[in-house]
Amino acid sequence: MQLNGRDASPEVVNAGSHPYPFWAIEYMYTYGQAASGSPLSAFLSDMSTDTASSVLQSYGDIPCSLTSLCG
Repeated sequence: MQLNGRDASPEVVNAGSHPYPFWAIEYMYTYGQAASGSPLSAFLSDMSTDTASSVLQSYGDIPCSLTSLCG
């Protein structure tokens, strides 16, 4: 999707003085540490994989690992 004539790509989002004009970070919160072996623990681990990154990108999202904005 273009905004102000710019595509939402990692390169444009990371651009110096003229970045993509809108971006937001989505956070995942839990109440304490997820129990080892639990579905939540598995989900959180899976979200850090290259497969999850590929799925996010296939829906037009930009994973934080591909930008300098989530550090």
